[in-house]
Amino acid sequence: MKKLHFIIVVLLFIRTPVVLGLDIKGEKEVPVTVTVLSDYRLHTIIPSDFLGFSYEMSQLTDNSRYLHPDNLVLIQMMKNLGNGVLRLGGNSSDKISWTGMPRIDYMRKDSLTTTDVDTFSKFVDLTGWKVIWGLNLGENNPEKNSDEAVYVAKRLKNALYALQIGNEPDLYYKHLRPVNYAISDYEKEWFLHYTKIKERLPDITIAGPAVAGDIRWFESFLNSYSSRISLMTGHHYNSPGKNATVNWKTILEPDNHLSGYLQVLNFLCQKHGITYRMAECNTVSQGGKIGVSNVFASALWALDYMWSVALNNGVGVNFHGGSVSKYAPIVVDEKGIPTPRPIYYAMLAFKYGSEGGNIVPSVISPSVPNSSVYACVNGKTLKVTLLNKSEDDISFTVRLNDTPASVQLLRLTAPSPISSSGIRFADAEVEADGSFQLNMREKYQPQNEYVKVSVPAMSAAVMIIDKE
Repeated sequence: MKKLHFIIVVLLFIRTPVVLGLDIKGEKEVPVTVTVLSDYRLHTIIPSDFLGFSYEMSQLTDNSRYLHPDNLVLIQMMKNLGNGVLRLGGNSSDKISWTGMPRIDYMRKDSLTTTDVDTFSKFVDLTGWKVIWGLNLGENNPEKNSDEAVYVAKRLKNALYALQIGNEPDLYYKHLRPVNYAISDYEKEWFLHYTKIKERLPDITIAGPAVAGDIRWFESFLNSYSSRISLMTGHHYNSPGKNATVNWKTILEPDNHLSGYLQVLNFLCQKHGITYRMAECNTVSQGGKIGVSNVFASALWALDYMWSVALNNGVGVNFHGGSVSKYAPIVVDEKGIPTPRPIYYAMLAFKYGSEGGNIVPSVISPSVPNSSVYACVNGKTLKVTLLNKSEDDISFTVRLNDTPASVQLLRLTAPSPISSSGIRFADAEVEADGSFQLNMREKYQPQNEYVKVSVPAMSAAVMIIDKE
């Protein structure tokens, strides 16, 4: 069978600024070659449920109308993304206590009831998504957790993706345990809960350890219990919430920490024969930051982030948020209507640029600062995501070994990187009812096996190349 081979030649036109008082005029043209090795052995399939949202468990008790079967707009917005995984957990999951009974008026918001689970399960049924359910390790009651697990499994049925015991235990020393709390203490507690749950639900999938980011905890946990889990969960934020220097530009800079972090997680999981998912992630921790987490720059960051996780064999990401948080992909507006934020549009771009695809390597030489190219193959269709986080326009010249049947381009754009509205994908916005339809597919007719595409500064585009 003839293998497809695509070579992408990138011409970067740099508008040279004034440097050291010298007024340098004109445009400098720097040719950059990007080779998509689509005849390389396919090594990573992007799961159909790669995309996901992460919510605090308190979302069920503080705002019971949000993850509710009557919230048809939210349900439609989730359907727009295809299959997905919804994770409930966060710090609140270690503070909310299972009651095992229906909700009645006097119950506090830190009480989780059968009513809450019943309502949520109806919501999940309408979305078609699966669920990672976080159990309370904070109060350290294995019997109560097993009761909750049994009820949740009964109500969610096949929609239950995995149970998770505790949230960010590597930070327990700050608030839930003594200051000398160590990984060995956590592993003992975790195993007691695991054992009690498995006695009653022997076939249930349990994930862990939901660590905030301490690699030593991942490594120790897997050495102890990798045979007990099939999914490792980790968390990651681009920047800490208390860092005053964080702005929209800093989140778009190359993230060497993330690169190393994902490589280690990938190595550990391959070593132990399991997969991993970034079950909680976003731009800035502790709720996000206005002007960073809610502007278009966060969409460019998120698109790059999702591809980085996929390239390192992660099986999915769950962007953390809530109905009112600064960094949520979907928030509730002043009228109580779910409204998409920039990250949601990045998720749409990832869906259309990766759906059903096998990742193939993309090689840039020489590299262009703050730009990325990602590619995947699905049958006879090549999808290439062109990401330009720089302040210069990039003109891509795509050279193919054969003239394709069609070439389409779907753009991810906004008025500016600090825009919190006017974000569009394929020149379309999410409608008031939550629906989304591609509005513009730019079509290119290759000539002499070449296609030229311009990607303006601070934007991205998904190129769909059909062989037949």
